[in-house]
Amino acid sequence: MKQKYSWRLDIYMVGIMLFVLSIDQFTKWLVKENLVIGESFPAEGFFRLTYTLNTGSAFGLFRGQTTFLLIASLAAIIILLLYFKNADLPPVILHTCLGMQLGGALGNLLERITIGHVTDFIDIGPWYIFNIADSAIVLSIIIIIWIYIKNPPLESFENNNENTTENN
Repeated sequence: MKQKYSWRLDIYMVGIMLFVLSIDQFTKWLVKENLVIGESFPAEGFFRLTYTLNTGSAFGLFRGQTTFLLIASLAAIIILLLYFKNADLPPVILHTCLGMQLGGALGNLLERITIGHVTDFIDIGPWYIFNIADSAIVLSIIIIIWIYIKNPPLESFENNNENTTENN
């Protein structure tokens, strides 16, 4: 059963998106203003802020492929909007995750368009260096996976039961 649509949730989602975008851009600006490319603060340790430039995508893939990544980012935003329009998630979770993903995607897209690369700076142990936009995207995906694991959509559960019954 579809729930009644509320435009308030769209305003909430835009607020989340703008919050993620603002924090992402502000932290990138702070790093650019206070560190030299390649510099880490502190110089050693498991958790550091290390100023790097990423011309690729996650995990260093597609380095130097700015045009491809611009097109892929725009396509991902469209796919996100289409997916979330039909997703079977609680409305607040749905709008929160969509806001986080759009804010993160726009944060990285804005840098690709304006300066040709993405500023990364969160350096944790052996992980690739990342930023707030990346964190928002990954966290929202983890939330969605968690929701689906804890509460699988009723339709898919019913379809699996029908298939199991037919096979017996």
